Amino acid sequence: TALPAAWAYLAIMTLSSMLALVMAQLEYMWIVMFLLLIYGGAQAWMALEVARIFTARVRSETMARERQADLEEAREQLISSEKMAALGALVAGVAHEVNTPLGISITAASAVREALEGMRDDYQAQRMTRESFEQALDQSTEGLDMLDTNLLRASRLIKDFKQTAVHQTSERLCDFDVMETLRALLASLHPVTRRVPVRPMLGGPRKLPARGYPGALMQVLTNLIMNSVNHAFREVDTPSIVIDVREGEHEWELVYSDNGVGVPYEHQARIFEPFFTTRRGRGGTGLGLNIVYTVVTQRMGGQLTFWSQPGKGVRLHLHLPRRIMTERPDSQPNTHSQSGQSTGL
Repeated sequence: TALPAAWAYLAIMTLSSMLALVMAQLEYMWIVMFLLLIYGGAQAWMALEVARIFTARVRSETMARERQADLEEAREQLISSEKMAALGALVAGVAHEVNTPLGISITAASAVREALEGMRDDYQAQRMTRESFEQALDQSTEGLDMLDTNLLRASRLIKDFKQTAVHQTSERLCDFDVMETLRALLASLHPVTRRVPVRPMLGGPRKLPARGYPGALMQVLTNLIMNSVNHAFREVDTPSIVIDVREGEHEWELVYSDNGVGVPYEHQARIFEPFFTTRRGRGGTGLGLNIVYTVVTQRMGGQLTFWSQPGKGVRLHLHLPRRIMTERPDSQPNTHSQSGQSTGL
């Protein structure tokens, strides 16, 4: 009886493999009825046990796929919220920053109007003197200089913000200048960094033409700077952020470092994991550095190494291709630990 039972087992397993997609949609009772028509006794019991195990496995895998799909959807929503939060911070910061030069411009325009109206009144009353004329001219010239300087400043802020916003919301592959993109981003982030206060220092060539995703680059650097601003400078007397860009023939490098509190050794293996944060319940989503890792390695086709020592700050070294010739799929946060990353420890 053992031999027929073994053959029955092999037959059921073969049939299960061939009809896996169909059986995944069938109810268990239909499988039971089908097997009872073929086998009887101990053979039927063995067949039913195999069918039960297979059906339970199919249901488990289906539930796992559904949960994975739900997790992917929730993660995409969090990523979108993270992007919009960063852009919202830029909007609020630039609006506050632009308010100052525009307010000075309004004051300067009023001063020029007052000087010209005084000159007109003196002329109509035939009491204009050389001294009053020169005084009105000096006041008007000074006001126009202030007006010109502050309107140019406001225009530059709006231009930088426009470039930043366009790049951050655009995912298209294009030719761009790395240094110009970074300078525009740092100008847009100034309202955020000055609250620390810290002034990021950018070093590198005057120009660095590249082909890639400027929006991805801005997203990466925004997340790094915001991470430093929010986490790094507690009890640091002179905060510092240094961004060093190095040009190569086929690739370019970006070294980001700060002199903050650093990352504790016990957290360093997990900093790129999704949803890992030490600020749970205080605004931390745990996606910032995970987005950095996945954007650099997937979207931008680069490599990322990390080093930190408690009390000595952090350093992240990005190796990026100079020219990306074909469109790369949009990056999604990595759901697994980045076992291939280098911590530099």
